[in-house]
Parts: sequence; structure tokens; C-alpha cells
Amino acid sequence: MPGRSREPSGGRGSVPESRYPSGGVVKGMGCRGLLLDFSILRQGISIGREFGLLSLEEFARLGSFLEHAFYRPGSLAFGPEGVTFDLENPLLRVGAFVGAGFRWDDRPVPPERCTVRVGDAPDRLGFDEIGPDRPLRLAVGTPTHFAIRLDRPVAGHHRARLELRSLAIPPTVWIEFTDALREREGP
Repeated sequence: MPGRSREPSGGRGSVPESRYPSGGVVKGMGCRGLLLDFSILRQGISIGREFGLLSLEEFARLGSFLEHAFYRPGSLAFGPEGVTFDLENPLLRVGAFVGAGFRWDDRPVPPERCTVRVGDAPDRLGFDEIGPDRPLRLAVGTPTHFAIRLDRPVAGHHRARLELRSLAIPPTVWIEFTDALREREGP
């Protein structure tokens, strides 16, 4: 059309941010995210054709099981410590990690605003303190409590991503979950 650019305002392949009436801002996924989504859909259809729909149901169940085996459902809360959540540490990839990162609704949070407490330990470890000389040690079956100092987030569902870096292969593992944020009265 005359007078209208076919390119989105953010440049080639990007999608502008959109605002919801509640004041929240959602950033568009862009073309790369869309291609990734189509690739996953195409692979799912291929698996369904080759192995049947029950195999797709089992993959979905396995993904849900793994998410709930790590993340304690309903633990995402906001209180005096900031945003908090708990991990269960099952028998999968536990050990010493030399770095940690956190993303809240796809935005990175500075490491100095993130802390972790393993089990009943009295002291917290800041993400900015974690390193080869002071690794984060996660033990099998020992719950881990995370606190992220954020401004008061809006009510509703939020996506959190915790990244843990090790010297082993693969060097980075992560857990990503979406849950409704609830209010926490005390620590």
C-alpha cells in the first residue's frame, strides 16, 4: 500500500511491542521465534505420523513431569524477599555450578539482585558471588530456595528461567516455568 512500510517498525524481522489495557507490555516474538515454533510443530506432526498420537501424549507428559520434578508448583510468590520460588533437586544433573543467571518474563535480572539458599542453610549466596572458587552446590533431594529482588510485579502468570553454568558438558542447564504469582506474608 502506498505510504505504508511493509517492514515492522523495529527493523527487518522484528515485531513491535504491544500494550494490553492493563498496562502490561508484551514484546513480539519476531520471525526467528515463529520459525522455531513451526519447526517444533513440523517435528511433532512427523513423530505423530511415524509413531502415533500416543507418543506425542507421552512426550507432553514427560515434559510436564520433568518441569514439576524440579520446580515446586505454586511456590512462585512475592513478599519481603522479592520474588521467591523453590526447586526440588531430583536425581537429575545436580552438582557444583560456577555461574547462575535469571530471566523474568524474558528479561535478564542482574546477578546482584538474585540469591539462593540450599536446604536449611542460614546464609544466602548471591549469584554475583558464585564462581569456581565458590560454586553453588546442589545436593540430590535437598530443596533450594531462590529470591529475586524485583519491583512489585503485576499479578498474573509470569515466566521464569534459571540458568546454571558448570564446567561439565553441557556447560549450561536451565529450568523454565510459568506460574501464577501469589502474595507471601512473611519470609
